[in-house]
Amino acid sequence: MEGLLQDFRLTDMLQLFDLSQKTGVIELVPIGYQQQGSSPNPAFPIGRVYFVDGRVTDANLSSLRGEDALFSLFLWQAGAFRFINAASSATRTINQTTESLLMVGTRRIDEWANILQRVPTLQITIFCPPTPPPNAQAIRLNDTQWRFLQNLRGQETVATVARRCGLSPFQARILATGLLTLELLKRRPPTEAECYFEELVQSAARDLGELAEPLVETLFNQAGLPPSRLATLHAVSPTFAAQILPELEAAAARYIGPQRAHRLRQRVTPLAQQTS
Repeated sequence: MEGLLQDFRLTDMLQLFDLSQKTGVIELVPIGYQQQGSSPNPAFPIGRVYFVDGRVTDANLSSLRGEDALFSLFLWQAGAFRFINAASSATRTINQTTESLLMVGTRRIDEWANILQRVPTLQITIFCPPTPPPNAQAIRLNDTQWRFLQNLRGQETVATVARRCGLSPFQARILATGLLTLELLKRRPPTEAECYFEELVQSAARDLGELAEPLVETLFNQAGLPPSRLATLHAVSPTFAAQILPELEAAAARYIGPQRAHRLRQRVTPLAQQTS
């Protein structure tokens, strides 16, 4: 069994395999991905979800394992999959029922649009405001929220704090979104260059989900403009914007095919024109 995620979502597979009591593993890969040597490109991860008698028992995606990996894979909106019958994992990291996993996964998909509005990329710079919000005494934080705040040192990106706390990208987005909503965090106003990067990611996320940011970040790095430098720029140059568009289309085509990738390029072309 194999196909494209844009035609058959992972949530649909969980329901199908639960009914048919399948044992094996689903491998999810970007279209056109080829692993080079023993270390895959971090922008092109391979996700795996293991089943025993129809129940999900384990999942992995790059450094993520268990439910964190599975729920991140729920956000993939494009790519290819194949089912390998009878393959198994030596470790059980997931014990919830299929119904429970689908409920949480569906909620995370619904939360994605709101999260993108508050935390468009992990590169946004955040800081603790000098004065607490008016209702600070009524706010109750959990241990993970406290740990996130305690690991924020001055003005830093969400990605930096996430690495320090050992959080997955999705966990970091959820925490930052909640703390920004509570006004326990503030965001430094972005430069025009940072806004361009964010708008590219958000537009690509409509087709690529959580894969959009590592893909766009890789393209910026390859073009000699790491996202970490965007804070020092007023705006990206028209030449750079014109260079990125065909590269974005070519890279996205490996995930979602040439037609959808071309539509993505048409959607983001006005962003490049705004830099002129």
